[in-house]
Amino acid sequence: MPGGYFFKALSQWTDYRTRARRAEFWMFVLVAWLLEVFAVALTATMVNDAFDSDTMTLHADSVTTLGWIFIGVTFALWLVLLFPLIAVTVRRMHDLGRSGAWAIFLFVVPIVVLIMALFDGQPMTNNYGPDPKGRVAEA
Repeated sequence: MPGGYFFKALSQWTDYRTRARRAEFWMFVLVAWLLEVFAVALTATMVNDAFDSDTMTLHADSVTTLGWIFIGVTFALWLVLLFPLIAVTVRRMHDLGRSGAWAIFLFVVPIVVLIMALFDGQPMTNNYGPDPKGRVAEA
């Protein structure tokens, strides 16, 4: 259930020690991305009249109060989703047996983290805890 994984990641925004399954990571990324796209689209609609497409500039004095509210809410949403994104990425790297420092690549070369996040986690207890799928490594 996508919503369940999304809210799980939100609730564990301070957990940088355990592991996260692929489904948790990808459902959080998908729902967060959809929320941000929706918020940006609404904000763009609200400030459209203040945007000059010829010079690609936003005239701040032409933005309505409602437009500024939408800009603020969109920024706040981004900020609220940032910390759970970092935490779920760190936990996803832990599931792969990697250091959480690999999450830095999410901001430098995101494709590296996204490709790594596609791989299945280690089917055993590793330095970061037990397998979130409950699997036991075969001997």
